[in-house]
Amino acid sequence: MNSSTSSESDYRFSHTVAVKNSFQLDSRSKGKETASYRSWAQQTEESYQLQLALALRLSAEATCADDPNFLGPAPNDPWARPGSASAEVLSHRFWLNGCMSYYDKVPDGFYLIHGMDPYLWTISTDLQESGRIPSFDLLKTVDPCDDSQIEVVLVDKSWDPDLKELQNRVLSLYSYRMTREDVVNHLAELVCNRMGGVASSVEDCFGNHWKECTGLLKDHLGSVVLPIGRLSVGCCVHRALLFKVLADMVNLPCRIAKGCKYCRRDFASSCLVRFDNDSDDREYIVDLIERPGSLSLPDSLQNGSSSVLVSSPLCHPRFRTVEHAESFRMLASLYFSDCQSLNITFDDASLESNHLATSNSSDDFFHNKEDLEIPWNEIVLEEEIGSGSFGTVHLAKWRGSDIAVKILKEQDFHTDSFKEFQKEVSIMKRLGYHPNVVLFMGAVTQPPNLSIVTEYLSRGSLYNLLQMRDTGVILDDKRRLNMACDVAKGMNYLHQLKPPIVHRDLKSPNLLVDSKYTVKVCDFGLSRSKANTFLSTKTAAGTLEWMAPEILRDEPSDEKSDVYSFGVILWELVTLQQPWRNLDPRQVVVAVGFKGKRLEIPSKVNPQVASLIEACWTNEPWKRPSFSFIMKSLQQLISNFTHQDIHVRQIT
Repeated sequence: MNSSTSSESDYRFSHTVAVKNSFQLDSRSKGKETASYRSWAQQTEESYQLQLALALRLSAEATCADDPNFLGPAPNDPWARPGSASAEVLSHRFWLNGCMSYYDKVPDGFYLIHGMDPYLWTISTDLQESGRIPSFDLLKTVDPCDDSQIEVVLVDKSWDPDLKELQNRVLSLYSYRMTREDVVNHLAELVCNRMGGVASSVEDCFGNHWKECTGLLKDHLGSVVLPIGRLSVGCCVHRALLFKVLADMVNLPCRIAKGCKYCRRDFASSCLVRFDNDSDDREYIVDLIERPGSLSLPDSLQNGSSSVLVSSPLCHPRFRTVEHAESFRMLASLYFSDCQSLNITFDDASLESNHLATSNSSDDFFHNKEDLEIPWNEIVLEEEIGSGSFGTVHLAKWRGSDIAVKILKEQDFHTDSFKEFQKEVSIMKRLGYHPNVVLFMGAVTQPPNLSIVTEYLSRGSLYNLLQMRDTGVILDDKRRLNMACDVAKGMNYLHQLKPPIVHRDLKSPNLLVDSKYTVKVCDFGLSRSKANTFLSTKTAAGTLEWMAPEILRDEPSDEKSDVYSFGVILWELVTLQQPWRNLDPRQVVVAVGFKGKRLEIPSKVNPQVASLIEACWTNEPWKRPSFSFIMKSLQQLISNFTHQDIHVRQIT
């Protein structure tokens, strides 16, 4: 940040703080001066209109178009929905309403602001210029000596080695055989011990301790930004936040709701968890203050024994799922219903006794793993049969059967490799059985032996098979057409799943061949469940020679990118050549992505096969055929096959 920008930001920030203080003083003095001139009814009406307008504005901002369905239920597939909103969007939403849903994951860079009122920030600042929430960069510039009221609690393990150590400790102690009740108790005790121990009253015990702790920490760090791992004392909201951060790591369904039975502060919060074994789909409040880990139901009987069972403010509000953030009045209603901030009754027919569904993922990585967990001590490694940036692949024995074991190179829980490992296991668990998809047998989920176990296919990759001498003799034309059809069948199966699975790294090295020359699709490390129309290519990886032009141009892509890659594989099968063997990777990007070049199809290739390859390589993805069409076309070619149909001169 340059000096001029910094000074302008400091001025806006100081101006906002000054406006905040003057607004509070002016509102009190003006209220006294004008009270005698306005009736109580007029004042009440004006107050109501102001609160309603502000609520509508805040509710509209809280949806933040980045995630307009944030009030809706989470999908069953944890990878189908984007991990969550960005750190700034989630920080803004939590600043406003103190709530996080089950599908919200607390990202690195999340921050919680104390000492600044979001309502006053909204009123006194130009949101287009200053943002809906003070930026983290702006908050870092605040001198703790100038404004002792502002405190920013940061969740970011790259800034916070204490948090990273705590997360590693949780994962090292965690066992998939633990019940969810055991996990709750373990995490609650850890959070409680980390943040000042137990107390019967947060207000009595932690109020002064919190001020002392943060004062010393701000002086020591010279900043109002306080890493959550450095806090030796935590109020209910900080404990709830740390609990959710740790719960997210082990896929414990957890949300944060506004309100706490021990604390009446404005920012009071509580954690709630769900257990899949409850037939009535109940959720429980987790005690993080007095009896760490004890669970209680949020619903309670009110107004005497004759009362009906009503929901506490901590329960999910009963409302219809919000498909689109079109009605800000309804969103404002939901905001006040959940947070109990104002006693406003909205005459809104949209509020009905419909329960908001919560996430009930069948793909929890750290739960229900008995069907996939393979003990490392039962695996007997033999020879290494492959390697790459991910690690190594070994032929091994397990319970008397040949298996392939893919061992991760990086065994740290916090590396990108581990995230890819989780995603690949999650994808493979969805696959079920298909004769043209490699069979997933299980996984070793404990470091230092994180591994994926699949069936072993004796002939190795299609790429290596095609590079062998005399391949044209061993694999006659009809057999190679059948191999292409195998790939199309496997990919058609993946694309027909709900939601479809997009491979994103389809290439001959990722196709394995068994003893009968049946081809199977494998290596789902880059695959994704296609929850949306397009997949982001910002983090796409793969091998350039097989990549679609839209991916090389870093544009949005969908399953039709797999179709382009299949066209390259079909070209390999009919030509027995390596794609783009005379170009380096940079030249491939330019040629395919920006100059529209395609591999040359020899003139002796059957016109129908050549036409199918060209259709797969169409520049506009939507014009490319589906795998269902490709599969049927190849089957028809095979049924009408004669040796001369796709004969190609061997090129040595």
